[in-house]
Formats: sequence, C-alpha cells, structure tokens
Amino acid sequence: MVKLVKEPAGYKNKPGGSKKRVLLVALSVFALQACAGQTTKTNTSVIDTSCLALEPIVYSRKDTVETTEQIRGHNAAWDALCEAPG
Repeated sequence: MVKLVKEPAGYKNKPGGSKKRVLLVALSVFALQACAGQTTKTNTSVIDTSCLALEPIVYSRKDTVETTEQIRGHNAAWDALCEAPG
C-alpha cells in the first residue's frame, strides 16, 4: 500500500525543478554504474605444508589386509605428492 505524503506548508514546485531532480538522479545512477565495473586484482599464493606434517606409514604383519591396503594407498599418494624428485 502506498501512502501519499503531504507537502510541507509553503512548498511550491519551482519551474524546471522536476527536470533538475530527474537529471540529478540520472547522473547519480551513471556515476554508480561507472564504479560497478571496476575490480581490483590481488595476487594470492598458497603454500602447501602438508608434506611437512605427514609422512609414510609403516605397517606390520599384525595389520589386517584392509588396513595394509589403506596404508599402501596413503603411502602411494604421499610418494606422488611429497617425495623429492631424484
């Protein structure tokens, strides 16, 4: 529902006033749109330190077949990601 607001006493609409308001609103919109397209690029780098915290796991003869397979999978992934070349 829209409420109509009563103009203050003594308020008169000046000739050309509405055109000025429309122009002011249009200029404001254009100014805001000019800023909207600008972006700032930042350089970000990620340092992976997981290889410093993780290491290959040693399994024993007491481990189940399933545990041994999981350990071998972990160690293969560690070898692929963390082992120094050469």
